[in-house]
Amino acid sequence: DLFRRRLARHFVQRRRLDVTQGEWQDEGGTHVFPKHESSEPTYFLAGPHQAFHDSVVNYCAGIVEGAGSATQSRRLAFWGTLALMRCVGSSTAAALSALRNRAKSQAAMLEDQLLDEDDESETPDLEPEIGLTSSPASDGVSDQIDPALAALVRQAEDLMKAPDPKLEKILSLLRPLLDSGSNPVIFCRYLATADFLGNRLKRDLAKRTGLRIEVITGELTPEERRVRVEGMSGEPQRLLVATDCLSEGINLQELFDTVIHYDLSWNPTRHQQREGRVDRYGQPAPIVRSALLYSPDSAIDGAVLDVILRKAAKIREATGVTVPLPEKQSAIAGALMNAVLLH
Repeated sequence: DLFRRRLARHFVQRRRLDVTQGEWQDEGGTHVFPKHESSEPTYFLAGPHQAFHDSVVNYCAGIVEGAGSATQSRRLAFWGTLALMRCVGSSTAAALSALRNRAKSQAAMLEDQLLDEDDESETPDLEPEIGLTSSPASDGVSDQIDPALAALVRQAEDLMKAPDPKLEKILSLLRPLLDSGSNPVIFCRYLATADFLGNRLKRDLAKRTGLRIEVITGELTPEERRVRVEGMSGEPQRLLVATDCLSEGINLQELFDTVIHYDLSWNPTRHQQREGRVDRYGQPAPIVRSALLYSPDSAIDGAVLDVILRKAAKIREATGVTVPLPEKQSAIAGALMNAVLLH
């Protein structure tokens, strides 16, 4: 305590809140940071999408209940089922990819991918190999898919042909934004979701003249990402779909003024990193907008909002600081799973 008090006499902490809400102005007397307007638009599940969501939740509940009391088995069940449910919350395309990527997963890998920790792999936005299979062979890899898992694959394949309420909602958000001249960045968690969304937006917004749409994922090298972003600079209007490979490193404030979180990040600091690519010094627009898209019908979205994001937001409002995730991530997994099952 003595050393803390001595250090406190010389230590100054300046938070972003102190800068953006203070009297920081340029020579012309205007604030050097734009005003930030945030919203939380919702979309609703119905019909086959609600049925698929419920089937996955029921399947995951059965996996957790069948894991027994052994710590390692229960840990694997928690991470595996949460990884699957996270893909389901992202898009049907990501869910289908994860369901097909069966076997071979390890709990440590799932922890890193699930909670958005730093991932040094070449494509951190790939859908996880959820490993929820039965009848393991001698080498630890299943030769036969669990019948319940196979049924979910078929259900997801059929769902890919149905109208997507999440896609319809993003289109309803984008049209007035584009009409007003905005240049949005849409952040997704998974490569499959980004590719699916980019293809659909190019199709549905094809008639808009002067609008260039690009998709950037972890499949591109850092230099290729930079070149693709810079290649949009001469366009009248821009729309970028990206995974979290762009949430750090490349500043976007000169080309974009709106951030849409298509997928909820399970790390509260990731949202700030995404928005910080656009809402930063040098942003010419007077207003920066951000939108957090979620479904109140989704047990997965509800669990993440209540267990992680809402609590982090209250702490940020009170202190001006975004807290990191707790070190004991197994406790987070348990809290998320309990919230899903209770929902």
